[in-house]
Amino acid sequence: MKMRSSVAALALVLGSASAYATTVEVVLDVTAVSRSEGHLVNGEYVVNPDIGFQPQSFSYALTFDLDNATIIPPDTAAFSDKVAYGSFGIVSESVTPYTAALRAMTPSAPPSIDMPFAGYILSVPASSTAEAPVPVSQTAVFNSFAMWGALGISSGYSVYSRYFEFNSIGAPTPASELVGWTPEQFVANLVARTGQNVVGGYSESYDNVVNGDDLLPGMLIEAMSVVAHDNVSIHGDVVIRSVTVVPEPATYALMGLGLSLVAAARRRRPAA
Repeated sequence: MKMRSSVAALALVLGSASAYATTVEVVLDVTAVSRSEGHLVNGEYVVNPDIGFQPQSFSYALTFDLDNATIIPPDTAAFSDKVAYGSFGIVSESVTPYTAALRAMTPSAPPSIDMPFAGYILSVPASSTAEAPVPVSQTAVFNSFAMWGALGISSGYSVYSRYFEFNSIGAPTPASELVGWTPEQFVANLVARTGQNVVGGYSESYDNVVNGDDLLPGMLIEAMSVVAHDNVSIHGDVVIRSVTVVPEPATYALMGLGLSLVAAARRRRPAA
């Protein structure tokens, strides 16, 4: 009896461990509603909508790893806002009906930056005090960003970007008390947005910028003369269909071991 109780208790512990997992799968329903092209014409950047574009709906799936996280503590950023950042590594993601065509525009060389991630930005004005707290701006985003060249290089650069962005407002918080989300809070925010249509939440684009000579070496990109800027962008709406925590292989192994122990305990039980 003691042996069976011990095995059952161990199986219960292992079974509880199976509830813990670090990979999250998110499925999105997307509707692309517009396409546009932008070009620099006589020194002025002009955007032309594609009037023949046909809206198209598709699903998009991705998984990210909660263990592979980069959390940046709150800090004062531009405009005196208090900002907290967090990102989680993308494990896998599908493509959209437009990805291949946009990526075909990019240079054939490997990108200097290739960074898909799931993440968040929390922001509250630094003027927010305990006496007069201000609501926190909450942005959750899934982004795939690739760059050829670098900002600030006189020859120019190319960028491919795809993102899904979800904005919301959190409780009023003094700037001094702003903290980053835990991985569980990030997932909870996504779950809370499930089923909500986010107008303009999807964007996918390609940019190619050619710069002239650097007017003042060492200055920022704004100090350069841009001689060409070509862009193709697709925009649309997005709905989070589901957010699922997926057990890892090691978790499945623990689950199997727990079930095996339960079966062994039953086999050892004396016949009635």
